[in-house]
Amino acid sequence: MFAVVHVDEWGNKDTREAVIGNLGDKIKEAILGHHSQEEFDELDLDLKKYNSKEPYQAGTFSRGFYDIQGDNFQVMVFEVDESEGDRMNRQWGKVTAVIGAQWGSEGKGVIVGSLAMDYDVHVRVGSPNAGHTFYWNDEKHVQQSIPCGWCNPRATVIIGRGALLNMKQLMKELSKILTYYPSFKERLKIDAMAGILDEKFHIQEGGTHGEMHKRIGSTGEGVGPARVARINRDPKDFYFFKDIAEKYDLEECVVPNTPGLIRGLQEAGQNILLEGSQGSALSLLHGTYPYVTSIDTNVAQLLAEIGIAPSRLTETILVARTYPIRVAGNSGPMGGKEISWDVISAKFGHDIQEKTTVTKKVRRIAEWDDGWIWKAITLNGPTSFAITFMDYIDPAIEGASTMNELRRSKKAMDFIAHFQRTFKEKVSMVATGGKPVQVIRTENFDG
Repeated sequence: MFAVVHVDEWGNKDTREAVIGNLGDKIKEAILGHHSQEEFDELDLDLKKYNSKEPYQAGTFSRGFYDIQGDNFQVMVFEVDESEGDRMNRQWGKVTAVIGAQWGSEGKGVIVGSLAMDYDVHVRVGSPNAGHTFYWNDEKHVQQSIPCGWCNPRATVIIGRGALLNMKQLMKELSKILTYYPSFKERLKIDAMAGILDEKFHIQEGGTHGEMHKRIGSTGEGVGPARVARINRDPKDFYFFKDIAEKYDLEECVVPNTPGLIRGLQEAGQNILLEGSQGSALSLLHGTYPYVTSIDTNVAQLLAEIGIAPSRLTETILVARTYPIRVAGNSGPMGGKEISWDVISAKFGHDIQEKTTVTKKVRRIAEWDDGWIWKAITLNGPTSFAITFMDYIDPAIEGASTMNELRRSKKAMDFIAHFQRTFKEKVSMVATGGKPVQVIRTENFDG
């Protein structure tokens, strides 16, 4: 049994039941129930294709899903599990947000990468001033535009409406992904109204040689000026993905209404992972102004940029690293005592140094600070935490991949126990470093 769902530009749904053999007829019926024959004819659909093949044989999504796009609507076809009672009212999928708890670079990419196969849909907004690193297929991957979950061959990958896209960076990431999955563009969905980070904005901000980088440690990518241009609402100064998709041969990726698409996917039982960028303490509203980014960076803002109602959020995972970092330069206070990389290097017995993904400059590093974690908890209401860089606490567990290995480290266990006593928050994941970085699921950890 299948559900044929018409979704208008506001996300309102009209659902029809269908079986193999009449999918095409039901798709036509769903469209003509809301639109004219002329609008239907413009879609130029091959209804015989839908009548002769099951969606999971010819569709581009997991769980048997077609996606037909109109100018201001879409029609989706889902496979429905008849064993769950009422076929049209199955349990919704969960929505999980992953948010940085400090100043970014907490290891969100590693956490999202470790969760990739658990989710049917991966969503990112943000901008290319934040790079997410993860390991897959024995290789290191850095994402500044496309969600890390692309590595799941069944996942729908969505770039939402609030995103700012540097097309050169997007195409660089896409070209690499296509070497693994040649048909990846079929499952990449980019909101028509995602903004474009034009080169003129980068020139305006000046990169790492610009005034903003010198004054507050900005990456200088031009994100702030681009957001100002969007607010100014001058079509001559700011444009959208729909305006240039054809130039980059990405017309098939354009989705006019990703909020409606995401809503339909959740209601069809698909699990959705929202990949936040930067970190809570960099928030324009709640961070140490003026040493902040150009937007809020907490979970409410992530939901707003994607277009998901807060009541639909199921879980929030806050990611915190044992030794927080900030970007190089005059980037503002850090809460805990700032230290040099020599301190970390001495623990390992060899040189340890981190550089930012975007600016390639050596990061500043500091000791753990409870204060900013409390603030991140207040702003995001997490259901659990992921603690990263545990090997910085005890290098002996670098690359540990099991709870038994983790339990052998008194330093690591003391850190987790202190964390859970102090914040009364669950630690569900621990990253222990290594190449590739290892992530331990600790759902049953009892302290």
